Amino acid sequence: MKRILIVFVLVNSIIIARSQSLSDSELVQYCKKVFYETVLPHEAEMHSGSIIVSETESANVKALINFHRHGIDGWSENNSFAYYIPALNSPLALFLALLDAGADPDEPFYTTGVLLDEQAGVLIRDWNWKHGGVGNITLSHSCQRSRVALVEACEKWFSRSMATAAYHLSHTGIYLGDEDESLTDYQSYCDRYWDTQWQPLALLGDNDRLKIIQIHMFTSGLANGKLLMPRMEESDSSVVIYDPMANPEHIEIVRNSMLENVEYGLSKKAKTCIEDVQVWGFSNVSEPNGAYEQSSLFTGFIEKYTITVTVNMFDNSLIRIVPQKIASSIISFLTNRKIDKFKETDIGTYKPHRAEK
Repeated sequence: MKRILIVFVLVNSIIIARSQSLSDSELVQYCKKVFYETVLPHEAEMHSGSIIVSETESANVKALINFHRHGIDGWSENNSFAYYIPALNSPLALFLALLDAGADPDEPFYTTGVLLDEQAGVLIRDWNWKHGGVGNITLSHSCQRSRVALVEACEKWFSRSMATAAYHLSHTGIYLGDEDESLTDYQSYCDRYWDTQWQPLALLGDNDRLKIIQIHMFTSGLANGKLLMPRMEESDSSVVIYDPMANPEHIEIVRNSMLENVEYGLSKKAKTCIEDVQVWGFSNVSEPNGAYEQSSLFTGFIEKYTITVTVNMFDNSLIRIVPQKIASSIISFLTNRKIDKFKETDIGTYKPHRAEK
């Protein structure tokens, strides 16, 4: 009987240990603190946001917080995977898909900043079209500078076919629809999209939505070259490693672009002042509900961690930099955090109790 009881206790202790959350409480508390401090000047115009931090190699989620503002009632928080963000199909995913289709990253595309597609019935404008966003823009630069050039590249290399676009996007781990993940070959994509009109804005995400965790795991895949299932608990054994998400040479091109983007481009507010710390990142801003609401995203990685920050607010010129500033503070915290307190202390020499003598 004693042996059975011991085994029962040990089994239960193992179960308890394995079901423990992988969340880093200290990191979670810091993420909450820096979010509220950063958004405070814009709080009246903001209604939601999110922060995800994971270990790049293991996909262990160390912090996952969704923020929702309820007017004068303040903010609420949760850690659900279920939340979507509209209009943020990453241009980086499109860029990888275009390379997968055979495009040259240095291929130039001429743009006047405006593209009118009469066949699809859409008008696409670059963010700087009012300031003369014209000329030849290479495919590698179009991710940051020109939606028009990116769409023109898609029209050329995907031949105005949503099936072809969806097929090549699937190789990056990004799917145009919830059911597309079950499709396995090009013919199945053709069958699925045979009557779908060419929708260039859908490729850019204007008519689509992705779970925030999908964007995050896509970035993690860029960091380590493979796609992992996110893990929040020790007991979760469903860690699935997919095939490499894209050609390693293509991924390296994207990584270099992300590094330059933080150093010199639109994501420079995510850069830290800490010596020898490199940050790879990408920013995007969308208007899912017209001109009155915007969603802003920063997603990137450092040596061991992947960080994604989103903010949703009404039209504000400062919206682009808010997620970057939050991410920069989190990166500084992860880099500066001392590990001395985690070192084991000397327990000394064991001295038996007198009752044991």
